[in-house]
Amino acid sequence: MTSGKPAKLLLLFSFPLILGNLGQQLYMIVDAIIVGQGVGVEGLAAVGATDWTYWLALWVIQGTTQGFGILIAQYFGEGSREKMRKAIAMSIGLCAGTGVLLTGICLLIARPMLRLLQTPENIFNGAAAATVIAQFIAFLYCFTVLRRMELVKLQRKDWHVDRMMIKRLFSLALPLVLQSILIAAGGMVLQSAINRQGFLFLAGFTATNKVYGLLESSAISLGYAMTTYVAQNYGAGLQQRIRQGVKSGVGIAVLFSVGVTILMILGGKPILSLFIDTSSSNAPKVLEIAYQYLFIMSCLLCALYLLYVFRSTLQGMGNTIIPMLSGLMEFLARVCAALIGARIWGETVLFFAEPGAWIAAAVLLVFGCIWKFRKESRTFSD
Repeated sequence: MTSGKPAKLLLLFSFPLILGNLGQQLYMIVDAIIVGQGVGVEGLAAVGATDWTYWLALWVIQGTTQGFGILIAQYFGEGSREKMRKAIAMSIGLCAGTGVLLTGICLLIARPMLRLLQTPENIFNGAAAATVIAQFIAFLYCFTVLRRMELVKLQRKDWHVDRMMIKRLFSLALPLVLQSILIAAGGMVLQSAINRQGFLFLAGFTATNKVYGLLESSAISLGYAMTTYVAQNYGAGLQQRIRQGVKSGVGIAVLFSVGVTILMILGGKPILSLFIDTSSSNAPKVLEIAYQYLFIMSCLLCALYLLYVFRSTLQGMGNTIIPMLSGLMEFLARVCAALIGARIWGETVLFFAEPGAWIAAAVLLVFGCIWKFRKESRTFSD
């Protein structure tokens, strides 16, 4: 990532990740299609009722691993292979402990959390075994591949506890974990407002949220590419090259988002129909709700893609505080829509809650990037 054309590097790094994310999204989509067509509208609503509680646990893990990955990429950019291996070893241990802790917590709070979100009792039981099995298989594959890579082959000394390394890893990861918690907490408040609208409204939102993964998958992949690119060049001290990469990233984000927007507006209804049992008398209403939500999100999708570019840029430069504050902005936007907007203007406001959260966070991140670049320029010139 420290040499060559930034746009080409970002695209080459992003595309395999996009394919991987699409594969993951497809199995989640197939899962939802089976539930929606086989179990019915209530089953589809059950899957949607747990979305934000599921994302809470997942995003805490992602925030932790993203924070750890920043330091690993920076050491790679520096050429410090020994430090990189040490960071990997400490990260593995910390991730294993975090995973065990989260599993225990989630098992304890699952039912109380569903009741807190005012989830209808008749949809408490949903399908999850297939998702867990698929993720376990993916883990085994990734673990096997990593063991064969010479670059990350760990030695016995790498596993010796390094308190300073652990402190650095946590200093990067904890703000991202808090960011994830804030985003998910705002989402759960929003979910409770959606749940109160009845299972038809919830089923429509669920159908769109499953497609939302397709909207977001290339943005997530571009974000990972940006974090890696920026972190490596930051570690190598290549300030101007980081700026070039951000410009390229913004251009790619706009192109990707416009392409996905056109696809979803034109093909959204046939895609959404896959999740809904058309023999049900409620099917037309559910489809109407789902497409209205999808159309609004698609039209404002560019904000989400730019959010990932600027958030990932800051993270790659070692600043995880501003991304955390952007999570606070998302939290406030979703909570205001759920607790204030929906009570004043009705359920229509809920369609704009998610895009509103993207826009609020993206504005903060743009100004954060400008401030960070100016600060780095002064430091570099000194």
